[in-house]
Amino acid sequence: MPADDGWAFKTYRDYLASYERLLEVFGTGEKRFASIRSAVLAACGNRMPVRDPQKPVDEIRRALRNAWATEIGMALPGEFGDDRFIAASLHWLGPQAYYAVYQAGLAALIAKDQPPPDSHQKFLGAVHSQFSARGMLPAPWDAACNKGSVGAGGHVYAGCLAGSSPLTTTSYPGDEDEAKRVLCLALKTTRDRRFDDLKDSILRGKQVKTKAGRAAKRLTLARQNSAYEGMATTTTFDFLYRLRIRSNYRDADTFLSQNVGDVRAFYTELVGLARCTLHALESLVAVGIGEKSFGAEVTAFGRRRLPSFAAQQSVLARWPAFAPASAGVTP
Repeated sequence: MPADDGWAFKTYRDYLASYERLLEVFGTGEKRFASIRSAVLAACGNRMPVRDPQKPVDEIRRALRNAWATEIGMALPGEFGDDRFIAASLHWLGPQAYYAVYQAGLAALIAKDQPPPDSHQKFLGAVHSQFSARGMLPAPWDAACNKGSVGAGGHVYAGCLAGSSPLTTTSYPGDEDEAKRVLCLALKTTRDRRFDDLKDSILRGKQVKTKAGRAAKRLTLARQNSAYEGMATTTTFDFLYRLRIRSNYRDADTFLSQNVGDVRAFYTELVGLARCTLHALESLVAVGIGEKSFGAEVTAFGRRRLPSFAAQQSVLARWPAFAPASAGVTP
């Protein structure tokens, strides 16, 4: 395996540790979820329209159940008490985290009467334009990176990252300010990876011609900078998508290498970021369809045949008021 697998893993480890550092403002345990919900309600104000009760909620129900079932799948490796199970599952945790958030995000968009996006890039753009850009999500979900150029910087950071600048290399965050600088780097490099794909797409599509009229094999720096600056804003949701792509298509060895360390910390922080993000999106859904309707979905999910840890490691723990007294958990 490549010698830098351990280094690449540490980079992602530092990014996730930085998110956890910023999430500490919400407290710990069940108090964290209550604080997140209060922050989302304060942020969205009256900009999340209450959904017409006559409209069907089948699509929202399906998206929520997919998100919650995926979340339980993420929690499974941590229940064995053996880090070898976590190490063996690392390469699939990124896709699980993204898809759980993707499904919850779809539910939030539909609850806001937005058409469900038909691609992941449209989903990422919709979540930003409908929620993050409108100030309807608190930090760290308001973190954003925009503009910039190839190799020369010039990026514009917004949300909780406003006024911060990226570190040149990652480091384990010692405090909140350092965590923000690490996340600036996380979003900047995520933007760089997206540009690499965009550049390849432009060349494959033969969109740029030489003076002789032939398809160009490379882009001028001016053309690259124009394309780079014009890309959509990069957010935390893009970062989660990056983890999914890295595992699915790019290089699973980053997460399977024998050189990786701190697998349980990486696992705990990725699961924690996913769960907190789910709760922020769920809080928007609860406003959009009404808490009574949302609570009915939680109750119905709790009556399914679920593993016993679901009572502590799923939506049932985040919304205990709606968890059925006799949830369908099994030992």
